[in-house]
Amino acid sequence: MNNLQRLKVFGIGSPFGDDRIGWVVVEMLKQKSELIPYISKSLYLENLDRPCVELLDSMRGTKIVILIDAIKSGSPLGTIHQYENPQFENNLNLFSTHSMGVMQTLQLGAALNDLPEQLFLYGIEIGHINYGEIVSGSIYAAASSLAETITSKILNLLI
Repeated sequence: MNNLQRLKVFGIGSPFGDDRIGWVVVEMLKQKSELIPYISKSLYLENLDRPCVELLDSMRGTKIVILIDAIKSGSPLGTIHQYENPQFENNLNLFSTHSMGVMQTLQLGAALNDLPEQLFLYGIEIGHINYGEIVSGSIYAAASSLAETITSKILNLLI
């Protein structure tokens, strides 16, 4: 496996309001000075627009993957959810605001034995999805906090 395949971070979402929060976190990560030396060498950052099963193709051949998505679980807005190598059968409806969500895709990947060695899921609780491009303030604050958490996680995994 080449070094470019070591760690991938995917912001999952759509172009609409708070649902794009995974994209916002990835954009914040791209600006972190401590991560810049790793980008394109051992760290790959990308936003995916409602990838469905294409997510499996995007992760294939990668040792470590971090996924970031908006979720709706009934928790307070801005709540950050974290999972490491999740048990898919217990969390099918927890992740994603999309028709075939992240957890359903990962369950399929697990059944096909087609997942990375290490998988981390981060979700930020959102409310109603508006169709504008603005992310609401409390959700943006959670994204900023999550970007810090993920920066530390990436550095621990790469060093």
